[in-house]
Amino acid sequence: MKDALLYAFDSAIILRQEEVKRSENQQSMPGWNFCTFFILKVSFFSNLLCLMLTYSQESLATSFEGMNLFEEALVPYDELEASFYRVSKEKNMSWFGSLVHPDLQDESVPLLSTAKKPYRDLILANRISIFDFRIYLLTRQCQLLAKMGRMTELTSKVALFLGAFGNRLREVEVSD
Repeated sequence: MKDALLYAFDSAIILRQEEVKRSENQQSMPGWNFCTFFILKVSFFSNLLCLMLTYSQESLATSFEGMNLFEEALVPYDELEASFYRVSKEKNMSWFGSLVHPDLQDESVPLLSTAKKPYRDLILANRISIFDFRIYLLTRQCQLLAKMGRMTELTSKVALFLGAFGNRLREVEVSD
């Protein structure tokens, strides 16, 4: 039974990696959408059947996390962060909403809370702001880093994010 589960898991990982790579190679094609790519890369499974039928990167990360393989679970989020920066440098952010969607609830819930907003739904609907997307990605990375006890890396990641996003807000303010 264990060998069959491991085989199914390994097969699912290989298929998902191929699908993600195929989508990543299509970035320069018209109609390519970062939010769809994100969901492909990081959506999660609700059970083993979904594990065998659904091939996406967040599901891979969540599966690794469920098996306490936190280092492996962090890799898809780090890859998504790198992809996001590459795409943002090209100024091709058409699939995102505005830079920020202010919400009254934003001030009453911790910044790094995935329960604050329906992030996955916003991503699927292509209505997520750049800020909310980055918060979701940062939150997932920080949750995994905390589980690994890598608090120094966690605080550095948050500090880098705050600095980079502050610079982005200043750029927007100057251009307005």
